[in-house]
Amino acid sequence: MGWEVRISDIKNYVVLVPVFGAVALFLVNYILKSKLAPVEYGEVAVYLFISSLLYIGAGMGFEQVIVRSASVSESLVIIDRNVLITSGLLVFLSMALSLFFGHYFLNMNRFGIALLAGFVALSVYLSALGRLSGHLLAAYLAISMWKVLLLVFALLSIYVVDHLEFDVLLLLSIIFGFLVSIVAFFKQGGLVVCNSSRSYVDVFLMSAGAIVSVVGYAFFDSMDRLILEGIVDREEFGEYYFYYVFIVSPSMIFASYFSSRKLNGYKSNFRLPVVYKDCALVVLLSFLFSMFMAFILIFLDFLYVDVWSGSYSILFWLVVLSAFRGGYSVISIAYNVVCRTRSLFITGVFSVLISMFFYLFARDVLKEVETVVVWVVFFWALRISYVVFIMKSDLRRSVLL
Repeated sequence: MGWEVRISDIKNYVVLVPVFGAVALFLVNYILKSKLAPVEYGEVAVYLFISSLLYIGAGMGFEQVIVRSASVSESLVIIDRNVLITSGLLVFLSMALSLFFGHYFLNMNRFGIALLAGFVALSVYLSALGRLSGHLLAAYLAISMWKVLLLVFALLSIYVVDHLEFDVLLLLSIIFGFLVSIVAFFKQGGLVVCNSSRSYVDVFLMSAGAIVSVVGYAFFDSMDRLILEGIVDREEFGEYYFYYVFIVSPSMIFASYFSSRKLNGYKSNFRLPVVYKDCALVVLLSFLFSMFMAFILIFLDFLYVDVWSGSYSILFWLVVLSAFRGGYSVISIAYNVVCRTRSLFITGVFSVLISMFFYLFARDVLKEVETVVVWVVFFWALRISYVVFIMKSDLRRSVLL
């Protein structure tokens, strides 16, 4: 009897995909940090930061519409035709907008920027389909495979072939990562397009709220790095980004996995006390895991390994930030299940206004990294409280109706 490896045989180990992605991204950061001059690594850190920002905003928030409108039958995702067409149009819109805005952040040719935004948007949509259908292998490959490929390409660039531009390596990694994930998705299940039950007007109204919501979240989620990119030099920005990836990103893997597993349960039987319990559990575990990662940095410092040169108070606030972000991952999943389109829109506007106000304030007033992080932690606590309030309000309205 021969050996046969099937995707279904490894479904219990799907969490290893984002773990490998996080480890690969850490190695990319560590290797490039050790091989490049501090200013050069700072430039790389900006590229990586912008790529993470695209993974939040390039999909224009339409992944929320996909989750709320699509359904699952056995292993197939059933999606409305108008929703599918709109998602394609938004991919092209994201590519078009990147020609104007992406070029400001990345020193890439316009064609490369458009391709980057387009494939990131497709990857985000595919990840949403995977999470909805329970095909978490495809879902995590769509958002994590590029990190593994980036590590491979970076190693090849440093040790095998002549030095390649980092933006080229990043683009190739995201394109091939998407191709791998789409193969995995159709091996696990598939996609069925049904006749439209929603008009384009309905889809547009749902999209408008999602777009504003995601734009607001993209600004909010990136506040610390957006502000620091403008008030500190490239060397200091690179240092902070490295610590952020080391401490915050690993705990977000667990939080994202946990919340993805809860999505179908929340959609079929939503109970607020269960959401609160899940949120508290993720906050605690995220805090403990991030504290463990912080201790690793401190331990490496005692071993004279050149990965840490900051203050311990910044580590503490990054641990707290990780805990809040972990809790929000659960709250946001529950919120997207029960909230109204109007609430999404209001939350998005609120996030944009708060983020823009703090951004303008911080760029002129704040000068220290630690002060920026403390303020960001405060605003995350405020956002969680606000979203819980809106979620409870929408639930009361649905019961009354």
